[in-house]
Amino acid sequence: MRLPPLIYPLFSILAWGSNATALKVLVAYLPPHAMNSLRVLVASLAYAALWALFSRERLGWRDWVVIAGLGLIGNSLYQWLFLEGIPRLPASYTSIVSSTNPIWVALLSVIWLRESLPKMAYVGLALSLAGVMILSAETLEQGGAQWLGIAFVLLSAVSWAVYTVGARRLAGGYRLLTWTGGSFVLGMVPYWLLHTPDMLRLVSAAVPVWVWVLLIASGLLANTLAFLTWMHGVRQLGPVRVAVFSNLTPVVGVLAGVVFLGERLPLQALLGGLLTLWGVLIAQRAQRM
Repeated sequence: MRLPPLIYPLFSILAWGSNATALKVLVAYLPPHAMNSLRVLVASLAYAALWALFSRERLGWRDWVVIAGLGLIGNSLYQWLFLEGIPRLPASYTSIVSSTNPIWVALLSVIWLRESLPKMAYVGLALSLAGVMILSAETLEQGGAQWLGIAFVLLSAVSWAVYTVGARRLAGGYRLLTWTGGSFVLGMVPYWLLHTPDMLRLVSAAVPVWVWVLLIASGLLANTLAFLTWMHGVRQLGPVRVAVFSNLTPVVGVLAGVVFLGERLPLQALLGGLLTLWGVLIAQRAQRM
C-alpha cells in the first residue's frame, strides 16, 4: 500500500519532537552519556545494515576523512553538547532552544556558502535570540543552573548547523546512505571511546525492561528512521513544502513534555518560547520568498 507523501515528514516531526521527552525519561534512570552511547550504537548498527544492503558505495580514503570530519562535529560534538543540556532542562525548553537550528544554518550559509540572506531573516534571528535570552533570564530567576543547559543545547544546535551546511557543500557526490550512515558511525567513534567504560557498566546494571525498549526505540526512530523518512518526504514533496513541517518540531516537543512529564511553562518562559518560534518562522519564510 502506497502511503500519502505527507505521512513521511509528519512521522519525522513526531519522532524528533518527542525525542527530548524520551531522553529526559531515560536520563532519570541511566547515566546520560552511557545511555546515549548505547542509544546511538543501536542507530549505527541500523545504518550499517542499511548501507550493506542498499548502498555499498566505494570511496577513497580522502572521501572517508571528509565524511568522518564533519561527522565529528555533527554527531560526537552534537551528541555530547545535547546530552549535557538534557538533564539540566525541562524537555519543553530543550525543544524550544533546539528550534533555533534553521537560524544558524542560514547564517552559516551566508558565511560559508556566500548565500544572500533577506533582511527579514535577520529580524527573525534577532527575535529568536531575544526569546532564548528571555528563557535564560527566567531560569536564572528560578535560582537553578538551567541557563547552563540552555547554553549547551544552543551550542548543539550550532554544531548541527555546521554539519548541515557542510553537507550542502560536500555531500553532493555521495549517496544518501553513505553520507548519513558514514558520518554518523565514523563521527561517533570518539564519543564511544570516551564513554565505553560507563557503557559496559551500564549493560550489567539492573534496569527495567521498558527502559531498554525506550532506549532502542529512541535510537531507531529519532536517529535512523525519522531522518530517512524526512529525506524521502523531500524527494516526494520538495524541500520547500517539507521545510514548513520543521516548525512543528518544537510544538510536538512542548506538548510531549506537558502530556508525559507534567511540565508547565511559566508565563515568562512561554513568552520567550513563542518569541523564539516566531523568529524562526519569520526567518524561514523570508528565505523562501
